[in-house]
Amino acid sequence: MTKKEVISKITSIALTSTKFKIGETGMTLKQRLSLYPEFSKIKQITFSRNKSIIDKLESEMNTRFFNWKNNSNKRQGSAGEMAINSNKYILYVVYVQKRKKLKTV
Repeated sequence: MTKKEVISKITSIALTSTKFKIGETGMTLKQRLSLYPEFSKIKQITFSRNKSIIDKLESEMNTRFFNWKNNSNKRQGSAGEMAINSNKYILYVVYVQKRKKLKTV
């Protein structure tokens, strides 16, 4: 997946969310989402077997989206090293999707 595709996927989620947060994990998405009670959804953006690729990409995306008003990331760059050893590292976004407005007649 190209960096442009990663940016496009995150932008699409960000535009349709009340809040979002970019992160990285070696856990399953279900395990990771369970650590975020304030978010209701999680989406895999991309993955790699190489931890350093996901570390670098997460840092770049956090910096790129840091000034979005609905971004819940507290720091630019990386939030820290993943402590878990895994055979698959995931760049993900947790988010709360905006409610669709009902049409009134």
